[in-house]
Amino acid sequence: MTGKYFQEIREKKNQTIANTSDGIVTPQFLRKYERENGDIRFSNLVQLLNRLNTTIDEFVFEIDESLDVWLYAIEEEIDQAYHAGNSFSLKKFVEKQEQLYQQTNEKRFLFAALIGKRFYNYIFLPSYTVDLTPMADYLRETETWGRFEFFLLTYNGDLFKPEEAYYYAQKLVKQHHGSYEVRKWRYDAVLHLARYLIEENKLASGEKILLEYLNNLTPNRDLKYFHHDLYAKFVYGLLLIKKHDPKGQRQCERIIEIFVEDCGYLNYGNRLNIIYQSTLAQAKQAQ
Repeated sequence: MTGKYFQEIREKKNQTIANTSDGIVTPQFLRKYERENGDIRFSNLVQLLNRLNTTIDEFVFEIDESLDVWLYAIEEEIDQAYHAGNSFSLKKFVEKQEQLYQQTNEKRFLFAALIGKRFYNYIFLPSYTVDLTPMADYLRETETWGRFEFFLLTYNGDLFKPEEAYYYAQKLVKQHHGSYEVRKWRYDAVLHLARYLIEENKLASGEKILLEYLNNLTPNRDLKYFHHDLYAKFVYGLLLIKKHDPKGQRQCERIIEIFVEDCGYLNYGNRLNIIYQSTLAQAKQAQ
């Protein structure tokens, strides 16, 4: 759905629907497109953008920027409810996303509601029946993944069975193209898939993904990925714990200490510690 972004650009340029559409499409059609009630031919869209002295790149940037804002807002709302233990806030979040889905029929709102429900069941009492089939099918049917798809995987690392998860992780870990934002989301997705494989005791598969990622940590590595690289080492520590290697415990504790003591990420450190303690318990039970 791109009509609303076109409308924002047109209004910023102080152009009317009549002036913009003249000789390209009918005013009625353009109005319908802006209201998200119709599709538009690419050739017509290019002509309309040219009339607004706007390039396709600028148009795409407007859409991407809006998606980034939305993704970060969703993350913040979920994280705040999680850290505060606020069941009311998380329930309101779910209701809001479901209402937006009913109003717009945009899948992003449906998927956000599903993520909210999963977090609610995890943090509080299991109150929702969550069917993730629409989300899994959407990812399977989407040929090229971007920020939104990586976001879905990051929050649902266990969306697929281990064999399928490994297949996607293998593909993604070898990809290094795209902007910083795209890479950031991709790395998040890869590392959460690797953690899921370790949780499912698919240690060989998880290790292959992690080693592929860690091999990229060269002396010239961009510091922008510092958070992801530390998390990768934390996940590798979980792998070592599952393999009953004492180095794993020390590595996880060291990474948690860096996040909490050096970076001041107390809430994030607490989340890692929960995962760490859970993995320790699983490893002891397996002995």
